[in-house]
Amino acid sequence: MKALIVNGSHRQNSESARVARVLQDHFLPAHFTDIGLHDLGEMDLPFWDEGVWNGDPEWEFKLEKLRKDQYEADALIFVCPEWNGMATPRLKNYFLLGDEGGLEDKPALIVAVSAGLGGAYVVSELRSSSYKNTKLCYIPDHLIIRDVSNMLTTAPLFSDDPIADRCRYSVGRLAVYAQALSVVRVPLNEPRSYPYGM
Repeated sequence: MKALIVNGSHRQNSESARVARVLQDHFLPAHFTDIGLHDLGEMDLPFWDEGVWNGDPEWEFKLEKLRKDQYEADALIFVCPEWNGMATPRLKNYFLLGDEGGLEDKPALIVAVSAGLGGAYVVSELRSSSYKNTKLCYIPDHLIIRDVSNMLTTAPLFSDDPIADRCRYSVGRLAVYAQALSVVRVPLNEPRSYPYGM
């Protein structure tokens, strides 16, 4: 199975990017044979405009790899810092660019990141506003990594790291959902009758 991690931070060398790489290197390989990464701090993804809907060749070129990776993924992990109590603009933009069916009926795990004691608002925001047209299926579990600069820093054993076991558990649950939802996705390789949620 293939997993796709999306780092939602705009910043270069961010803690969110570090957490995404730790998940990619140490927790996902136990369940997924192929693990991709979309780092929104490095990808050149302009903000959405009408050209996305109108088949603008420039947009088609920019979105080709993104959409290919989304279609091939069996599960997704969204790592997002909490900025002023919100998810990042580039991650919200990512969802606007991902409503072509590549995320549909894919299980997703939210990993919120906070330098302090925050993170809960990101979980709430993503669960309430990013699934409607993408038709993502967020799993009931999520992760909030608070005091992030001191978490997941003791690889590969992660001794005395309280969040490491929770990461293992959540990634394992994501893999179970990916396997289960593969049955749902099989008959959907046909034109989408209702591409937009209500």
